[in-house]
Amino acid sequence: VREVIKDLESNLDSKPKASREKIKRMRKEASNTILMQFVESKKDLIYADVEHITSLFNKAFKKATNTIKKPNVLLVGITGTGKSSLINTIFGRKIAEVGSGSAVTQHFTEYSSDDLALVIYDSKGVKIISEKFIKEAEKFFQVHASNPIHVIWYVINAASGRLEPFDEELCTQLSKKAPVLVLLNKADLCTEKDLESLERAVQVEFKECVGVFRTVGVKNAIKDIDKCTYCGSEDIEIKRRFGEAHCSSCNEKFDIRLDNGLKKVIKSTFKVLPTALREAFISSQTVSFQMKQKTACNVIDQFYSEFEKLWATTKLSKIVTNLMARLAIIWEFNGIEGKTAELAQRLGGDLAQKKTTAKFVLERCSSKRTTHSYDGCGNSVE
Repeated sequence: VREVIKDLESNLDSKPKASREKIKRMRKEASNTILMQFVESKKDLIYADVEHITSLFNKAFKKATNTIKKPNVLLVGITGTGKSSLINTIFGRKIAEVGSGSAVTQHFTEYSSDDLALVIYDSKGVKIISEKFIKEAEKFFQVHASNPIHVIWYVINAASGRLEPFDEELCTQLSKKAPVLVLLNKADLCTEKDLESLERAVQVEFKECVGVFRTVGVKNAIKDIDKCTYCGSEDIEIKRRFGEAHCSSCNEKFDIRLDNGLKKVIKSTFKVLPTALREAFISSQTVSFQMKQKTACNVIDQFYSEFEKLWATTKLSKIVTNLMARLAIIWEFNGIEGKTAELAQRLGGDLAQKKTTAKFVLERCSSKRTTHSYDGCGNSVE
């Protein structure tokens, strides 16, 4: 086949354009045929190689999962503050479903699972902050003396526009146990004036808190608008899916996405957590993919520092599979157990289809289809 193509190409420039295109197409088809014959002849080796890599990865993944240190996050707030929707949005799953979780004390419930890299405690069913609840909180911390809480999210219903009578006393007590972040949730239901007034009240009474954050417990929240921000026309079309609006009068498009404030909460929480727990926390949240990427890059940097010290090739596979496992946990991928034959078959297919293969591998490693764009090496991968 190569000889025929070579003979055809010898006088390529002198041939008509149609003939040149045909020869190029034949050359490509011939190259693919040769490549596929080679791959077919090496199929057994590909299967064996994938089987070996899969085994190494699954061992490293299980080891990394079993040794991961989970941070303990405590949510405090009365019923109706929107704690459930808040944590469900932050961690991308229905953690606080009605009836789920295990009771630690009368008013505190624990939420944990094997596939969640942190433990959440919630002051569930509290209708009012009282002296009784403050004593209950003290009892909760006594129970957790050997397994301490690492950060506290104190959630206030911003729509109510006020603080509860015992908020200051409780927050002062909590600040002695762990860093406290005050979340003014349902901020989208308040006016700017009311929010500023509530923020000032919190800063005066909660002097020990890390910071005050305006939050909305919805991932793709949009602004409540009724007219164009450019011309003031009411003839607008709202596209909720894309977070934008289009004005028919002036033909302008404008962004109507609402900042839910959750990225700031994630960033501040990351800073106050002990270093050993940060990687697990970032892997659990689904709000800030930039922080996931930054954490993943740090893991890769650590890999290169280990790689430079490498003196035995036998240790290389352990370092690489450990890297893969840690990255898999950060991006919430699952193991690839049971997918060896399918993966090998795909690797033995048309190797020119890089995008298809990459997407296949991602989907096999992930519990759900990836729907975000990650910028890693300059290329955008769905």
